[in-house]
Amino acid sequence: MHASRLRPFRIGLNPSAPVRLSRQTPLFRFFPTPTQALPTQFATLFAALFAALSISTLPSLILPPPAAAQGLFSTPSASPTDTLRYTPFRIGVVPGISTVGVDPLDTRSTYSLNLLFGVHGALTPLPDTSRRFRTAFELGLLGNVNTRYAEGAQITGLVNASGGTADGFKLAGLANLSASHAAGLHIAGLANVSMGDLEGLMLSGLFSYSEQDMAGLGAFGLAGVARGSMEGLMVSGGLLASPRMSGLFASPVVVTEEGEGLFVSAISVSRSQSGLQAGVLNVSEVMEGLQFGYANVTSRMTGLQIGLLNVSQRAEGLQIGLLNVAQEFEGMPVGLLSIYGNGRLDVDVWNSDLGSLNLGLKLGTSEVYNMVSVGINPLLGPDVWQVGWSIGTPIPFKAAADVADITDFSIFKLNDGAWDSAPSTHISLRYLRLRELAPEARLYYGPTLNMLLLERGTDQGRLEDAAPYRLFRIRGQEKEASFWVGYTLGFELF
Repeated sequence: MHASRLRPFRIGLNPSAPVRLSRQTPLFRFFPTPTQALPTQFATLFAALFAALSISTLPSLILPPPAAAQGLFSTPSASPTDTLRYTPFRIGVVPGISTVGVDPLDTRSTYSLNLLFGVHGALTPLPDTSRRFRTAFELGLLGNVNTRYAEGAQITGLVNASGGTADGFKLAGLANLSASHAAGLHIAGLANVSMGDLEGLMLSGLFSYSEQDMAGLGAFGLAGVARGSMEGLMVSGGLLASPRMSGLFASPVVVTEEGEGLFVSAISVSRSQSGLQAGVLNVSEVMEGLQFGYANVTSRMTGLQIGLLNVSQRAEGLQIGLLNVAQEFEGMPVGLLSIYGNGRLDVDVWNSDLGSLNLGLKLGTSEVYNMVSVGINPLLGPDVWQVGWSIGTPIPFKAAADVADITDFSIFKLNDGAWDSAPSTHISLRYLRLRELAPEARLYYGPTLNMLLLERGTDQGRLEDAAPYRLFRIRGQEKEASFWVGYTLGFELF
């Protein structure tokens, strides 16, 4: 601490001859005369601004504090070891012209007004903890710069900058800059930049950057980047990037090494991901959880993938998509095509009581298969045809070593001539016994439960006679459904 007596006000334009004021001395009588340095108009302007600032803060300095109440962004006052001189108020025009002299870097103040651009030592809360309102405040037309730290509210048209910590409310038309930890509410037209941690509520028109960790709630026009971890809720119009991310993130592009939480993006790239990835393209080396997108690509996946295309080197869980591909897969595939290096590849040829001859490609695993098929119905006509999709699984029962039972759900779209958009659909639940004839050939047969769904009020042509018979029929206003019991007989090859 300084041994010298505290002087709350000092004005100086010449470092060798500063003018010192007491509380009993009128402030502006000591301003230079027009023949010395500043015109009288400056003195009048200073008086008006100083009086307005004093009057606006006087009630909060006098009123007693409520119980357990502090300012919204209150922070502890400067350390007792702080060597900066303390003055409650300061007013400056440009660096070198201020109420604290031409060398203001060794001062700290609670209330600061910079008519153009101010450079000072520090902005600090009131040291008296009994006050109701302790938060410091600084207002500058072009910029507020504090070389040590800035703890409190700052508003400027261009830049708020701190050579140390920057805690509290920061509003800048251009940027909020901090050389160390920054916490609170930071709003900038262009950027929030911290060379330490950046925490709190961050809003920027272009980007926010933290050399270390970023945590809290952030919304960025173009990008949010942290060299350390990123935690909380972050939304960006372009990019979110951090080595470690935990929370909820929404951006066209999200890039991380380790991710945990919910990621919503057009393109999401991570080395290790747990939780939910939702986007157009999701890429992860290791994924645990749910991937949802047009395309999901992983090296190792445990969980659920839902997309038009699911690709993984090793996958365990459930894949749902038009095309599922993996070198090694354990679990349940649900797809138009499910191609696995350790899976199955069989060709089926079969006939049913509907009179159709069908050729199918069966893919998947030994536990669950998917099959796509095409068939013709020569009984109704050579141009009556169908396409189908099936999913089946073995029943955990074996009558003999070369016998297996499977259940199969199949759906077929029937067409008379060209492709018909009418809902002419055959749904079949099949119980099949499969008997091995040779290492690469198996015979299967069994009963089926069938439903034929046709549209009423339209000419279905020969499809109305597709069902061999009807056990019963259900008719609605627009559709009718026919039910019967049938059979399937076929061969599984390869």
